Amino acid sequence: MIVILVRQVILLWGGKMFAALEIEKSAGVFKRRRLNRYPQVREVRVIGGLPFVVIKTALKRGEINRDAVAFAAGRFAGRMILPNDIQGDEVLRTFDTSRFQKIILFNTAVSLLRDSFSCGERQSLCVVDTKGDLAGRLSHLVPLVSDLRVVSDNTHAYEADIRSAMDEFGAAVRMCDKVNADIVLDFDNVGADGKVTFAFDRGISGNGISLPICYSELVPSGIEPLKFAAALYELCRITSLDELRYRDLYINGEQCSHSRVIEFIKTALRLETIDI
Repeated sequence: MIVILVRQVILLWGGKMFAALEIEKSAGVFKRRRLNRYPQVREVRVIGGLPFVVIKTALKRGEINRDAVAFAAGRFAGRMILPNDIQGDEVLRTFDTSRFQKIILFNTAVSLLRDSFSCGERQSLCVVDTKGDLAGRLSHLVPLVSDLRVVSDNTHAYEADIRSAMDEFGAAVRMCDKVNADIVLDFDNVGADGKVTFAFDRGISGNGISLPICYSELVPSGIEPLKFAAALYELCRITSLDELRYRDLYINGEQCSHSRVIEFIKTALRLETIDI
């Protein structure tokens, strides 16, 4: 009865929110059996944004009761964030975090490039963004390099960026069909490389984020902070999270310090190196 009442309240909420799944492991056998059959639902308030829902259940013979979880989650069963060992399916559909991950990689790249050279460097830079997910952010790149290009199937999304670059900086951003630049930001893992490449699967990449404490203390047990941050940003309207960067940095899969990455960029672009 409690689950049904809570579900009815959830269905009345407006806006876009999500449900996070927690797995209870420390409770006794009888409580775990009950949670498997009747998951608990609680609302979590978020400072500056919309609330979200935590669904607590337990495993039975190593499996969750997906139908029971979906019933408890209500319409949020289509916007779930799950522990890594629980896979989404047609009943529990996971929220797509790919756009937020692109934003994090973009912010990381901009920060590292700013630390590597001054504005107006005579380098070419190409953004590979097929869907146009990063449209509206080129103003962070325009001052850095003398030649900025974009490869995207969604050219319409970048029209405002191109006009703004010309009006504000007097710079021309070119839409291209092929990737050919000194610096490549490959957000779609198309395999394009430059002297310096930022991508998820090679070149300079990253992992892990550091959330502000007011949000980190809300991360449900077993949920990756990056997944949680993506849902807060996309669905709970915590727009300040679009300034986050990766905490850990990698060059071709090897974890490196910030100073080592800067040295790598300078060497690859044949810039003057300095002691850091």
